Amino acid sequence: HSDAICLQRELVDVLRQGKGVLQRDELLVKEQGILTMLYFNQREFEEAERSFNRLRMLKVSSQYLEEQKVKEVIGRGVHIAISNGSPSLGESVVSFLDENRNIFTAKRLAMLDFYSAQILIIHGHYKEAVKRMSNVLGMRRQDLGDRLWIYIILHLVAHYDLENYDYLESKRKSINQIVSKRGMKYPKLACDALYKMIQPRSNYQAIHEEFTRSLKEITKDRDEWFVANFWDMATWIEAKATSLRLSQCVQSKYQEHLRTNLRS
Repeated sequence: HSDAICLQRELVDVLRQGKGVLQRDELLVKEQGILTMLYFNQREFEEAERSFNRLRMLKVSSQYLEEQKVKEVIGRGVHIAISNGSPSLGESVVSFLDENRNIFTAKRLAMLDFYSAQILIIHGHYKEAVKRMSNVLGMRRQDLGDRLWIYIILHLVAHYDLENYDYLESKRKSINQIVSKRGMKYPKLACDALYKMIQPRSNYQAIHEEFTRSLKEITKDRDEWFVANFWDMATWIEAKATSLRLSQCVQSKYQEHLRTNLRS
């Protein structure tokens, strides 16, 4: 995380120097995109939103640069929409992605659909999330890369929210077999929590406490942290434990981050 922030700062410095390699419009697009994620990674969320809005409003001089801007807007926008729980921004980003799918590679599109499905789940659009993740899992394996497991987990989560418990049960054996063969601990932790939740009279609070305790321990490993960081499973379980909408939990955490930043 700290390495990413340092790299983003260095990239902004390089872009500001210009060196005459890039057009001014292209410099502005790339700089604003990186600045947006720099603020985001530093949890300066209000600055990230302002930077994102400046990126959206940039006027560019060619179709090529317009495509570059669209890629930056969608790529940065999904992260902000997931973090702040804004329904209007979430809807806008998902729609914008669907209007411009042809400019992305299959591998990048899989990742953006994954983030879009998170936005849909946050705001209760479970059928659309299942459809999106089903399409992702139907892609060629080489286009899914090493992120296959996070796609599978979110697909299961969306089915849970649709109360497709029979589907989840039908996948339990194959999921357990695959999990057992993998060296990663996070997929097993996430799937175990999910399958505990479909049992009659499940204690969501106990499941949440056990999950967060185990998550804290296993994410001391950098690789486990990397995988777990793609989807906030803990907040999703917390929403079940507290009987709150997931969007409420997301927005509450976002506001707490803002207050923390103000105090510091």
